[in-house]
Amino acid sequence: MSFSNKLENTYLNILRYVILIVATVSLVAVAIAGSMAINAAFSSPPKEPEKIKFEDRTNDLKKGFTIGNFKKDSPTKTEVKPQAPDKASEEKQKDDSFRALLKDSISKIADNFIIYEREIRKAEMDKGKLENFIANYPFNSGLRREKQIITFYFDTLASLTGDLANQTKEIAKLPEEKRINPDKLLEWHLQQVNRAVETVDEARAQRDIEFLKQQEAYAGKKASTYTYISAAGGAFGIFLVIIMLFIMVKIERNLRPLQQMVDSGKNTSA
Repeated sequence: MSFSNKLENTYLNILRYVILIVATVSLVAVAIAGSMAINAAFSSPPKEPEKIKFEDRTNDLKKGFTIGNFKKDSPTKTEVKPQAPDKASEEKQKDDSFRALLKDSISKIADNFIIYEREIRKAEMDKGKLENFIANYPFNSGLRREKQIITFYFDTLASLTGDLANQTKEIAKLPEEKRINPDKLLEWHLQQVNRAVETVDEARAQRDIEFLKQQEAYAGKKASTYTYISAAGGAFGIFLVIIMLFIMVKIERNLRPLQQMVDSGKNTSA
C-alpha cells in the first residue's frame, strides 16, 4: 500500500470518529431541546396568590397600641386632607353607617376619656358631644374609609383609652407636664393606624410585584417553546446530515479494498 493510500485511510479514520462525536452531540442536543420544549409547552400558569386582607393582620398590628409605646413616641400633627364637595357628601353617608356600626366602641372610648378627665382635671364632659367628636375625628383627619380600617381604628382606640383609664390614678400623681394629653394621644393613635394601613398596602404591592414577575417568567417560558422546537429540529437535521456523511465514508472504506483488487488485476494483466 502506497504512502498516499495510508495517509488517506488515516484521514478517513479521523473523519469517522469526528462524525460519530458530532452525531452523538447532535442527538443529545435534540433530546435536551425536545425535553425543554415539552416542559415549556405543558407548564402550568402561575396561580394568583391569596389576597392580603387587612382584617387578617389586625391581631399582629394591634400589639403596638399601648400607652407605653405612646410615651416612647413623639407624635406630629396629622394633616387634614380636604375633600371635594361631591365626594364629601358621598363619604358622609359612609361615615354615618360606620358610626352606627361602631356605636358601642365609640361609647366605650368616650367613657374612658370621661374617667380620665374626671380624675385628672376634675371636670365632667358632655358624653354626647364627646362621642360626636370621637366619631368624626378619623374622617376629618383623612383616614381611609374602608370598613376594616375604620373598625380597626375604633377597636384599637377603645383598647388604648381603656389602658389610659386603667392608669389614670398613676398618671394623676405625675407633674402636669408629664401627664398624657388626650389630643396628643388621638394624634399618635391615628398615625399608628395610618402606619398599619401602609404596612398592609406595602405587603399587597409586594405580592402584586412577585405575581407579575411569575407571569412574565411564564410568558417567557411559553415564548421559548418555539425556540426549543427550532433548536431540536436544527440539531436533528445536523444529525441526519452527519449520519449520511458517515454512511458515505463507510461505503468508501468498504469499496476501497475492492478497488485495490481491480487495480491489481489490471496491473497483472498488463
